[in-house]
Amino acid sequence: MAIIKFDKLGLREKVGLSIAGLFIVFMIIDRLVVASVVSTLNDMQQRISTAEKELNYNKSVLKRKDEISARYEGISSLIGITVSPAEEIDNMSMEIADLATRMQIDYDSSQREPRKHAFYEEYFVDIRQFECEMNNLLVFLHEVQKSPGMFRVSKLSVSSEQNDTRVKGSMLISKVMMLAPGAREAENSSAEEQ
Repeated sequence: MAIIKFDKLGLREKVGLSIAGLFIVFMIIDRLVVASVVSTLNDMQQRISTAEKELNYNKSVLKRKDEISARYEGISSLIGITVSPAEEIDNMSMEIADLATRMQIDYDSSQREPRKHAFYEEYFVDIRQFECEMNNLLVFLHEVQKSPGMFRVSKLSVSSEQNDTRVKGSMLISKVMMLAPGAREAENSSAEEQ
């Protein structure tokens, strides 16, 4: 029926209606095809831009490979390597106990669970309370700082009575240890067996 009416139209109306029909077809193609293609291209351009930034950063790191390796060799003696977390926590506790005994520091401590990271673990000894002379505390803190194995005092709280040379407080001592090759896999497999 619409075809019959189309035949009865004049030439100008037929041309106008054909142009309008073509315009509608182009609009549909634009909405369905072109918009999705443009969206995909914009997404790809964004991913390419991000990948270029990462590539440039990685290239800059690779350029510094020799410098980074030299720095690592310089500090590798400070970083210990651990196979067993329990063994390392015990060693750390004994080192702190030995140092505290030499500095005449009375303390009460406990061990915390190690914090695991990708390539290293951080071990903690929590000294809940201690009492000592201020000079001994300063020497103790200095010895902890310069001891091998990346010891550090993470938290420190100190108080004293008026006109008293003895101080009381608490501290959290941490130590960073690199994982021995295959240590994480061995730990995971032994946990699965239990």
